[in-house]
Amino acid sequence: MSAPTATVSSPTAKVERPWLSGWRLAALLMAALAVYGVMVGVTLPELTARGGGLTMFDVTPLGYDAAYAHALLDRLGPDGRHYYLFRQLPLDFAYPALMALSLAGIWLTLLRWANLDSTRLRALAWLAAGMAALDYAENISVAAMLLSFPQESGALVGFASVATVMKSMTATVCFVGVLGAGAIAVVRRRR
Repeated sequence: MSAPTATVSSPTAKVERPWLSGWRLAALLMAALAVYGVMVGVTLPELTARGGGLTMFDVTPLGYDAAYAHALLDRLGPDGRHYYLFRQLPLDFAYPALMALSLAGIWLTLLRWANLDSTRLRALAWLAAGMAALDYAENISVAAMLLSFPQESGALVGFASVATVMKSMTATVCFVGVLGAGAIAVVRRRR
């Protein structure tokens, strides 16, 4: 993924800066972290309490089966399902795009700082887009389960679970990639 660039003119040289860098990237990351903070600090604990201590779908990286999904939805009750649908999911629909753009921007910035400007390495920024797409697939499936309870289908739960597992794996790769690029950038800048 190649970020659009803007050329900055100066009397001595032309410097290309990525569109998604500096204050824009910082603002995007702060927005992603703020949404994440509300989910982790407010909505997910509230849902966990309403669900009798069961873990919500979004934070079950190893997936879940139809029996677990039905038990969770049942324990949440009508008010808990409403809260999930109208409090947690709106936040979780904002978060994937914010985090994917942040991770891609950080990745590309670190590659530029490390002087690793290869097309293949830049293409890895698309993993963040894949992570967001999987998160959206999970969220849409969870919304469908919430709306169809108690008749949620095993196929729907299976699809949601696979999306959750794949999202978790992709997120891990993205975060490890950014940390690795950061380490490489630090080492190369010190040389």
